[in-house]
Amino acid sequence: MLTKTGRFALATAMLWLVFGVGGRAQADLTLTTPLGLSPGDTFRFVFVTDGSTTAHSSIIGDYNQFVTTDASNEAGGGVVTYGSTTLTWTAIASVAGTNAIDNITGSPSTPIYLANGTEVASSYTTSPGGIWSGTLLAPLNQNLDNVTRPAYVWS
Repeated sequence: MLTKTGRFALATAMLWLVFGVGGRAQADLTLTTPLGLSPGDTFRFVFVTDGSTTAHSSIIGDYNQFVTTDASNEAGGGVVTYGSTTLTWTAIASVAGTNAIDNITGSPSTPIYLANGTEVASSYTTSPGGIWSGTLLAPLNQNLDNVTRPAYVWS
């Protein structure tokens, strides 16, 4: 049973992913294009953090840093890349003054995938199949190493 201050695993979403953007970086974890997409297609990756936090901060940047650090930890202390792009991460989380939907800016029609290529949502909208619709296409239940996490994800 989770309490309000219990394990707080954040689901995270990547800002724009476009193959070939950014410089080369040495990485311990490289993600690949989900099946059905082509290099150059825009999409997002999402994952459940391995780490936890007490979630007492009122600053959204603290949670964005938390998921970035967790991604680095999952990459063995390195960075996570897609193609030659070092990925940056934002939390699917809200604090006073910042709603989760506003924290992950970008085109609402962008589909969202787990690191293993499973589509979680067709967009980040409230439309059917969207991440805010209440019905996901697949569970948001894996970390970046494709390990299934607990059934309940706090965000």
